[in-house]
Parts: sequence; C-alpha cells; structure tokens
Amino acid sequence: MQSARPRLEALPLRFVGNVEGKDIFRGRADVVVTDGFTGNVALKTAEGVGEFLFAAISRQARSSFTGKIGGALLKPRLRPLRDTIDYRKTGGALLLGVAGEIVIAHGRSDVEAVVNAVRVAAEAIDRDVSGAIARAVQSAPVDDPIPVKVTT
Repeated sequence: MQSARPRLEALPLRFVGNVEGKDIFRGRADVVVTDGFTGNVALKTAEGVGEFLFAAISRQARSSFTGKIGGALLKPRLRPLRDTIDYRKTGGALLLGVAGEIVIAHGRSDVEAVVNAVRVAAEAIDRDVSGAIARAVQSAPVDDPIPVKVTT
C-alpha cells in the first residue's frame, strides 16, 4: 500500500488516504482499497452486524403489543435501509486489478443474488469498467508508472 499511495494521489480523483474501520460507513471515502483478507474480514463483519441489528430490532418489536405497533409503523421506513445492506440486492462486487469484468458473489447467494450479480457484470461490461480503470492508471502522471495492459 505504501507504493500505491503516490500513484493514487496522482490520479484525478478525491484520494483521502488511510481510513480506519469506523470511517468505512461514514462516507469519508466512496472506495476503500484493501488486501483481500482485510477487505473480506471488514465486509463479513459489517454484514454480520447488519443482520444482527435487524434481527434484534425485529425481536424487540415483536416482544410487546406497543412494540408490534411501533414495528408496523417503522417497517416501511426501514425496508429501504434493509435492502441497501442486503447482499442479495447488490448481487456481488467487482474484482478489480484483473483484465476483464469479474463479479464476486456471496458464497450463500440464492437466485435473487445471482441474478443481481449477472446484472452487475453486464453493467460493468457495458461501461467498460476495467478498461476505464486501466486507462486512468496508465495516464496517471507518476515517475514510476505501473505496467497495465489495456484491453478493448
């Protein structure tokens, strides 16, 4: 990551530098670059916390009459938030740093998740995401350019 920092700073984008785990969901950065292990741990932890919170809220709402009324009133407002963090709605994430568009889906993906993963892949192909990234990296004004093969 130390050798990547000057290259990222040279790109025409808003590079914020290092972020801590608490910053990932605070909107400090749109993209967080990690090694595969660290990124997977962060992702799985966030997923687990989200599922835990929604299950705990649901249990509390069902535990009393007033909770059921409150839950019924909150449910339509919480559904968009739930859908935002539901891996099935997202489908998968692009694997960057490879030639081509590769989507990594969750290991427990169901039909809905797979359909959305295919949608993500199709959109990435239509937008030539890997080609755009390769061209941006190649055009970055750095003294020690990264050799990148641009595929068209």
